[in-house]
Amino acid sequence: MTRIFFDTEFMEDGEVILPLSLGFVAETGERLYVVIDDADETQASEWVQENVLPHLRWDDAQQATAGWDLDRDSYAEVPRHLAGALISNWIDEVCKIDAERSPFPLAEFWADYASYDWIVLCQLYGTMLERPDYWPMFCMDIQQMKRHVGFKGNLPEVAGQAHCAMDDALNCKERWELLDAWDREQIREHEEAWANSRGGIEDDGVNPAGTI
Repeated sequence: MTRIFFDTEFMEDGEVILPLSLGFVAETGERLYVVIDDADETQASEWVQENVLPHLRWDDAQQATAGWDLDRDSYAEVPRHLAGALISNWIDEVCKIDAERSPFPLAEFWADYASYDWIVLCQLYGTMLERPDYWPMFCMDIQQMKRHVGFKGNLPEVAGQAHCAMDDALNCKERWELLDAWDREQIREHEEAWANSRGGIEDDGVNPAGTI
């Protein structure tokens, strides 16, 4: 199972969601940034025009996110009808196959406030039943993980350009890593406290069974 962290930028009017870009980063580091080049950007809201469109395309590698590797990472501008195949092929390449579990590459998708992002991604394939059939039917959410593990602090902000799907995907991965490390530390501390309490019971000279 390979974690895939992703983000999307889109236009929507309350009824229809139209993709503009999708950014992906695998837990192993590979990145994919896809811009939908036939999107009708005249339908963008004022907010999208101001906060998303200026950062949508990269003219050259100098505009790429920090750490971009030309040999490892991929950038593409494609029409919407080709984006799904491009993305699923990339996921097939970066995801490991666990032959004991499945003959297919297994991905675990993560996004931050994931509801819209998951719909944007899945609708590249048509209906729910038309998405790659070995993909999960749900997406994991950073905000749900934060609540589940009881983290009360502030999560890291985007290090690059906010509302660029690639930078936001990298931020999703960073947030997951922080929460995972914090959760593991809480478990370790709990286990140590439990072990210490058990040691105290055994060392206090009391025979809990009441026998001689």
